[in-house]
Amino acid sequence: MSGQIRQDAAGFPSNRSGSSPISSALGSEQHRLEIGAMPAMDVPHERNQQQKPVERDNDKIPVNNFFLLKHIKEDPDVEGGVLLVGTFKQTVCCSQATENHDDDGNFYFSYRINDENANSSNSRVTARDGDNNGTVYETSFNVLAPLEIDTVLDYFPFRIDKASITIELGTKTNRQTKKKLRPELYLNMQAQASNVSIQSPDDGYSMSAIKNKMDRSNNYDFVTPIPEICYTVKNNCCSKYSVTFYLVDSGFSKFVTTIVPLILVFFMNLINCLFNEDMESEDYLGNAATFALTVVFLLGRVVTKSRMENGINTNSLYIMMIFISLMLCSIPARLGQKIRYRTYTCDWTKENLDIEKCFVNPVPAQVGTVIFFFSFLIPFGHFILYLKKKRKIRNGSPPKEFFDQTTSIIRYKCSGTNAAERYKECFKPAASLNEEGNQIKGYVVEEKEKKIRYIRYMPLSEYVPSLEKKSAMDIA
Repeated sequence: MSGQIRQDAAGFPSNRSGSSPISSALGSEQHRLEIGAMPAMDVPHERNQQQKPVERDNDKIPVNNFFLLKHIKEDPDVEGGVLLVGTFKQTVCCSQATENHDDDGNFYFSYRINDENANSSNSRVTARDGDNNGTVYETSFNVLAPLEIDTVLDYFPFRIDKASITIELGTKTNRQTKKKLRPELYLNMQAQASNVSIQSPDDGYSMSAIKNKMDRSNNYDFVTPIPEICYTVKNNCCSKYSVTFYLVDSGFSKFVTTIVPLILVFFMNLINCLFNEDMESEDYLGNAATFALTVVFLLGRVVTKSRMENGINTNSLYIMMIFISLMLCSIPARLGQKIRYRTYTCDWTKENLDIEKCFVNPVPAQVGTVIFFFSFLIPFGHFILYLKKKRKIRNGSPPKEFFDQTTSIIRYKCSGTNAAERYKECFKPAASLNEEGNQIKGYVVEEKEKKIRYIRYMPLSEYVPSLEKKSAMDIA
C-alpha cells in the first residue's frame, strides 16, 4: 500500500506520500462505492488509530551544565547587592542539533537566572566558545549574575543572609518538526565536582584558602564558602537547580560601632544619675539630651531593610527598652521643685527642716538606669543564637571535597570516537536519583510535594570520606 508508515528525520512516523493513508488506498468516492467500501469517515475507529502518526509534545534532551564558581563581589548598581562570577560549560547530546544549531554552529539551551532571562544583552551569561562532533555539543559561557539576598537571621548586631542563584534551562523548538526540545539535566554520578566546582586557590585547598579566593566583598563575610546545591525534579524531569551561599553582615563591626558606644553612654548616664540630686535641673536635662541624641544616632543601625515586615521582635524590644530607660533617666530629681508638686509627706513641725528636700525624687532615673543595664542582655542572647545558627549552617553544608576539581573532577571531551556512548556512561539523569542508594552517591533526596523532589548534596554532618571513596571506585 502507498500509505505505509515510516519515520522522518526527527523520529516521528509519517507516510511516504505525505497524504492520508486511507484516502490514497481507497481512491475517489465513486471507486469506493463500486468496490463496496465505506467512506473514509466511516472506517472503524481502531483502523484510524493505527494509521495516525504518533504525536509527542516534546523531546527530552540530555544536558550537563558544569558550573565553575570563581568569586563573589559587590554589585555596583545595587545597594547591598552581590554578584557571582563563574563559568558555565553546557554539554548537550542531541541527534537533532544538526538542523537546529545557530549561525556559529553551536547548539545550547538558553538560561534563566532567578526567573529572568540571562544572555549577552544583560551581560549575565555570555557565550564564549564551542565545540562539537555532530552529536555532542559543548559551549562555554562567562557568568556575571546577581545573587538574591534573603535574611535568615537578623538579631542585632548579628545578621546572616542567604545569597542564592537559581539556574534554569529554557526550551528550544525543532525548526523542522516544530516540537519542543526540553532540556533534562544530567549529572556526573562519579564526582560532584564535575557538576559544580570551586576554582582551585593557588595556595592549596584549605578552607581559609577557599574563603580568601571566593570572597571579594567588603560588606559580607562567608559563614562557609562551600555552597548548598539543590536540584529540583518536577514530573520526573530536572531542568532547574540552585546554588546557595550564607553570608554574614559583619556583626563584629556593628558591635564595635554600636554596642561599645552604647556601653559608654550607659556608664556616662549612670554617673549623671548619681549626681542627679545635687545638680540643677537645667544642667541635668542638658546632659540627658546629649545622651539621647547619641543613642538615636546609634540605634539607626539596629533596624535593617527587609522585604517583609518583621513586626515585634527582640530587635524592636531592645530599641523600646533603650528609649524607655532614657525617658526615665531624663527626669531630674528636682523636677518637683519646678512644678510645686507637694506630697506633704514631710513633718513640717520639726525645726530646721529643709523644705526643698521634700520635692527631690531620683527614683525614676534610677529605674531607667536599671532598664538600660538589662537591655544589654538582648545582644548577648543574640550572640548565642548567632553562634548556634552558624554551626548549624556549617554542619549542613556539603563537604569541600565535593567541589575540589583538582582531585575528584572527571573531565568529558566531545572530541574523539564514540562521544555519545561515552556521554551516556559519564552522565546520568538527575531525575534517576531516588532515596535508594543516594547516600552512596553523596546525594540526599527529599520529597516535599506531589511529583516534586529536591536533590541536595549530602551535608557535612553525614559525610563519611571512606564510604565516598569506595563508592567512587565501585562506580568507576
